[in-house]
Amino acid sequence: MSSGILFVHKNKVLRSKARKALESIGFEFHESSQITTKSLWNISFYPCVVLFPYEDKETLQSTLSLCKQIESDKNQKISTIVICNKKNINAAIISIEVGTDDWIKDTFDSDELIVRVRSLINKEHKLTPNAISVGPITLDYEVHGIFINEELVHFSPGEFRLMEFFLQNEKRVLSRDELLQNVWPANIQAGTRTVDVKIRRVRRVLEQFNYDHMLQTVRGKGYRFTAFGRLRSVAQRNDTHVQIN
Repeated sequence: MSSGILFVHKNKVLRSKARKALESIGFEFHESSQITTKSLWNISFYPCVVLFPYEDKETLQSTLSLCKQIESDKNQKISTIVICNKKNINAAIISIEVGTDDWIKDTFDSDELIVRVRSLINKEHKLTPNAISVGPITLDYEVHGIFINEELVHFSPGEFRLMEFFLQNEKRVLSRDELLQNVWPANIQAGTRTVDVKIRRVRRVLEQFNYDHMLQTVRGKGYRFTAFGRLRSVAQRNDTHVQIN
């Protein structure tokens, strides 16, 4: 399952704009010109955020009732964001009063859209038994996302699989060949240098939170992921090595 979005709007240009923004940070994106039971029922990802336009109060209430029905039937949380016309900001007030989670103008820019969607997902995120945690890092299978300090962080599909294997094998020294065999699809031709490149990319993400020391290079052996790696200086962290005798 992937973290995903259902974006409902008659304006095709607006749907395309939202798709480009949200797919760029790893969300699965579904779109529709109108909201229906079928469009909601066919969503197979969690958490689900549905964005749809404000028409009138009655239609809004009907849409929210439909979302609640799907939530109950599928035991899946659906968060809602109402898209309001810039000339009708009163719609935002009505939407929040009726029970939507958030609202956004139809003149939104990409950064604002991303922030609002991520905010809802972070709010709904809860640690479940279907999760792996190492220190401050949690991979949640229901969300199909990785959280660092409770913040949802974007990893590419390949980086996600690499992080998953490291978290499943905390403290184990993993050779490059073992990583290739377990992380890369069989139909992809890759070598040990490919592993090193992907490791550097993952470290750059972790470095933003000062946790790149958790992913250690073990000389002559491979790599190890541990919550107990020593925090090093910036100069030392440029290439984290551990000598094993």
